[in-house]
Amino acid sequence: MGPQTLMTRKFMIKYVRIDSRGNYKYRRRVPAKLQPALGKKEFVKLLGTTDTEAMQNYGPYHEHIEKLLTLTQPVSGLAELLAVKAALEVQFIEVQADPFSSGRSDDERLARSETIEGILQTYPLDPMTGYPDPQDMSLKDSATVKALQSGVHAVSAQPTIKNAFNLYLAERDEPDDKKKKSLTNRVRRIERELLKIVGQDVPLSELRREHARKLRDQLKAQKRSKTPDSGFVKLSAVKRNLGIAKTVVNFAIREYDC
Repeated sequence: MGPQTLMTRKFMIKYVRIDSRGNYKYRRRVPAKLQPALGKKEFVKLLGTTDTEAMQNYGPYHEHIEKLLTLTQPVSGLAELLAVKAALEVQFIEVQADPFSSGRSDDERLARSETIEGILQTYPLDPMTGYPDPQDMSLKDSATVKALQSGVHAVSAQPTIKNAFNLYLAERDEPDDKKKKSLTNRVRRIERELLKIVGQDVPLSELRREHARKLRDQLKAQKRSKTPDSGFVKLSAVKRNLGIAKTVVNFAIREYDC
């Protein structure tokens, strides 16, 4: 018996397979464009040996993979998406279609549906959902489908925390390799702390002063834990790290004009 898909009484669970030994495994192909960054072609994890065990372990691991794929998206992808979104709005207006809804009339909605169907049929369909895997679709086609379904506003093209830090490091010119490595480690450490505080990779527009205060407190706490006998925190180091975080966010806001 070959690999099977885990099926409950109500629905099938995507990416879960049952092998010939009865083991429940999460198997998911890594998009080709992300394989170099992640260093693998497939995610594989044993979820358990029973339906119940697999269901309990599926949620947390699937959420982890979703976040990992989102955080690994290259900065250039966001820049491309911003350009695609702007072009779509112009194209909708050009053909007298409503860029802000799913269509003004039945005829327009029907035409949109036919266009969507034409796009989807150019990709392999997932036998479980009847639709292409979103990871297989080009950025332009995925954005076009969303815009046709709900309007251009449905295409989310806001830079996130991860986008901002990636952009900053990509644009920062530091010819000295030793200094570059030190800066990268510092910036990535600040990024990890901020993501930990916020909870997920959110758009920059969702950052609040509260997040900045928590980041400051967290950086102070780290300094105390590293130098417990000093009796004080080196505020200059904390201010420097907070300054880097502010610079990263402001730089992304300027570059992406948001």
